[in-house]
Amino acid sequence: MAGQTPAAQPGNVVDPYRAYNFKLIIQNVVAGHFTRVDGLGVKIGRILYRAGGDRGTVRSIPGPVEFSPVILHYGHTDSTELLTWLFAAVNGTVERRNVSLAMLNDAGSDEVRRWNLIGAWPFEWTGAPLDALGKDLAIESMSLAYDRLELDDASPPASEGDSARAPRSRESGRRRKPGFAIDSIGGFRSPRDRCLRSTRALGGPRAGGWPA
Repeated sequence: MAGQTPAAQPGNVVDPYRAYNFKLIIQNVVAGHFTRVDGLGVKIGRILYRAGGDRGTVRSIPGPVEFSPVILHYGHTDSTELLTWLFAAVNGTVERRNVSLAMLNDAGSDEVRRWNLIGAWPFEWTGAPLDALGKDLAIESMSLAYDRLELDDASPPASEGDSARAPRSRESGRRRKPGFAIDSIGGFRSPRDRCLRSTRALGGPRAGGWPA
């Protein structure tokens, strides 16, 4: 289709997206003034084992999943929302919020990728360094811990026949593919796995048995 970005495959040269085109969403509200986001990552532990009688082969299985803390850098303004969130945790009341980091296209108009940090809460804050002779902006940082990371990847706009199947984003009207979640206890989970888990938690299947 004319004007459409070619897919990344052998023979096609596709430029990477710009690191400065992003937005941060906290509880479905776009938060501004963020200059940098560091630390987004996930690590799946590796457990080594060897079966009895098999001296030459050491196998590995997935272990616990660890999520790296995300560090938010932002300019010091009159807003106290982030500090209020932080000091609630300092005083013993942890308020968990859902935070999303969205990567935008070169024009900054549409999302091309989104990471969802489920159950995030602040555990570390660093104030801006102050220098009476300096010319730098006052930049603070806050670190977030979170329970689960979800990849909510973007997909090209669906055709008319697919409109009933593909959910639509609130912000940009784009279509989304079903995402996969990474759970800190159970590893990778598909939407069907989450459905089965929720159904069992409610006391069992409906009439007709478990979903296929």
